[in-house]
Amino acid sequence: MEVTEKGYARMTQILMQIAESTAQGRLVFTLEGGYDVSGESRSVKAVLKELTQASPLDKKDVLEKEKVNYPRIEKFLLQLKEIQKGYWKSL
Repeated sequence: MEVTEKGYARMTQILMQIAESTAQGRLVFTLEGGYDVSGESRSVKAVLKELTQASPLDKKDVLEKEKVNYPRIEKFLLQLKEIQKGYWKSL
């Protein structure tokens, strides 16, 4: 997987929004070992900045980029959903 620090930060933003609407803002994160220790440390730092709301990400800019890439992302999510259907009856 080639997720950047900004990617981890954005995923954290999304998870925080979901947690706010479904779990009173509660989140649990676990750290899994990686092959690139320096990349992992940068990604952890980006996640922690999001959790403390000290993010340098420009949310407006990120949302614009997501809109541009949405068709590609949607296709991927639909494929992923199809794969997971056998394991998640709610899908």
